[in-house]
Amino acid sequence: MLARRIIPCLDVKGGRVVKGVRFVDLADAGGRESILNVHARNLTLEPGLDLRWIARGTPGFSGADLANLLNEAAIAATRDGSEAVGRKHVEYARDRILMGAERQGFVMDEDERYATAIHEAGHVAVGLAVENGDPIHKVSILPRGRALGVTQSLPERDRFMKKREYLEDQIALLLGGRAAEQILLDTMTAGASNDIERAVEIARRMVSEFGMSPLGPIYLGTDQTHSQNLLDRIEEATNEIIGKQLERACVIVTSRQESIARLVELLMERDTLDADEILGCFQECENVAA
Repeated sequence: MLARRIIPCLDVKGGRVVKGVRFVDLADAGGRESILNVHARNLTLEPGLDLRWIARGTPGFSGADLANLLNEAAIAATRDGSEAVGRKHVEYARDRILMGAERQGFVMDEDERYATAIHEAGHVAVGLAVENGDPIHKVSILPRGRALGVTQSLPERDRFMKKREYLEDQIALLLGGRAAEQILLDTMTAGASNDIERAVEIARRMVSEFGMSPLGPIYLGTDQTHSQNLLDRIEEATNEIIGKQLERACVIVTSRQESIARLVELLMERDTLDADEILGCFQECENVAA
């Protein structure tokens, strides 16, 4: 499944202007590096900043996204008085693009911060446990956009074909927050709504487009003539995938409660943790248990 971006376009046919779309394949790592080289020409970069590193860490970015990334990084460098754009500025810009801008002046009370930390720690625990997912890069309980907290996975490479196991791991990770709420808070919050929406979307496509269910190779598409019986079976198969992955997430959260508790403690202290700090929480607790 190639990554593509849909671009609105106008085609002239038979003397008429017809609205349509044109599919443009997104660049691979090498292409992204070339694009970054173009946009970095007028910027002063720190000697240690490797554009190849930026390209590897931006799969799925379009040319416009990459231009925006360097522009945001340059603004961040100017804001803190730096003479050149460095790695920390690129990290800031990438976080802003992927996770949204921080909501300045928005303050959560301690109960909400704690519930958010539990929720995000659930995502992290599952993300570290699954075998086919993308590495956890950062977790934060600073409100960004519409989200009260964010767990960021960062692909190490471009994925042009997503296997069933990868999609199942994605669903489990998305449901990790709800699993943590149920097990560690003994409740459920509305904060999981977007996670559930995304998880169900993946599961439904696995069933109705990719043929990854006992129903076999079927494709629903946009055709509205399917029987209600088939639609009911698709919904049942979708719910079965969701239920199985939620159960899997609950097992992971239950088995890693000490590590989650340590992660929550640090999140309450620092708001945001990077990959090394996250791994430290889990390795420290698991080494003690061993």
